[in-house]
Amino acid sequence: METEAKEYLRHAIIEVTPVCNLHCRHCYNPWKRKGANDAGGGSYRKTAALLDWLIARTTAERVVFTGGEPTISERFLELVVHAKVNGLRVSVITNGNGDWDIYKGLARAGVDLMEFSILSAQAKTHDRITGVKGSWERAMRTLRMMMEQGVEVVPVTVVMAENAGEVGECVEYLYGLGIRRFMVNRYNIGGEGLNQAEELSASRKRLQEAFREVDELADRYGLDVVSGVCTPHCLLDPADYPHIRFGNCATDVYRRPLTFDLDGNVRLCNHSPQVAGNIYRQRLSEMLFSDYACSWVDTKAAYCEGCTKWEVCRGGCRAASEQTGGTLRDVDPAVNLLRNKEET
Repeated sequence: METEAKEYLRHAIIEVTPVCNLHCRHCYNPWKRKGANDAGGGSYRKTAALLDWLIARTTAERVVFTGGEPTISERFLELVVHAKVNGLRVSVITNGNGDWDIYKGLARAGVDLMEFSILSAQAKTHDRITGVKGSWERAMRTLRMMMEQGVEVVPVTVVMAENAGEVGECVEYLYGLGIRRFMVNRYNIGGEGLNQAEELSASRKRLQEAFREVDELADRYGLDVVSGVCTPHCLLDPADYPHIRFGNCATDVYRRPLTFDLDGNVRLCNHSPQVAGNIYRQRLSEMLFSDYACSWVDTKAAYCEGCTKWEVCRGGCRAASEQTGGTLRDVDPAVNLLRNKEET
């Protein structure tokens, strides 16, 4: 009996649980939209089955565990060990407020990368945004411990109205701890944030000021700074920030943040609410090259007609358009929101 050839896959983002121990105002998780279906809870059995499928059926070399807050999910450490034993590189996206022993176990298990949400160098600002007092102190304590254990750490700072003036200070503070890699993202409309998108969004001017400050720090200290959220170039032009690497909506489907939930549903981006298919019912390649998947490349946002930067910008975050009830023909909702904000 012939063994079925593995399907090509670079990496997989696994949503281990929708449950979280913080209440971040800007959370983008699609299941937090009003009227969205209940995402249910985490399940060790389902996650282990998904991992086994990825290991047996694909060429994936890396998995990213996210949530919710993955470290509070059922038997999480066992899942990480299972992935590592089977040769996968493991990244964990965390708020740093999980169980202390879990984090120590992750370090012992050889986790490859930890991304920590650090929204400010000021505890009060961070805690206001997360909705939980003491969350900054716990996150920083965990981050320091992981660094001491030799784990690579990347802080993720989301720029919004409440913290835009503190982003440079945050980067400088973390640099002082020995961190050299950073992710700085502008707030991306979706999830919980749909309820207060205008209030959360920094103005275009404040966004530009924050990124200019980060760019200067990256130049001064030789930092590796990435902005991972696809951003319309009419809001932030990467040419103005040469020391920050900006991501865009990749035309190569395998370079997208392909996201798997515990039921086997696949989405083309962790920000997108749209299910492209299910691994237990169809081949992965069938989903990734479906009419819907191809439309992410072929469909041009009407707002962007005639723009010379379309090929590199691609209208910002297409998934944010889906989250706000639009289609891929709609430009990133941040464009209109920030334009209206400047006019008022």
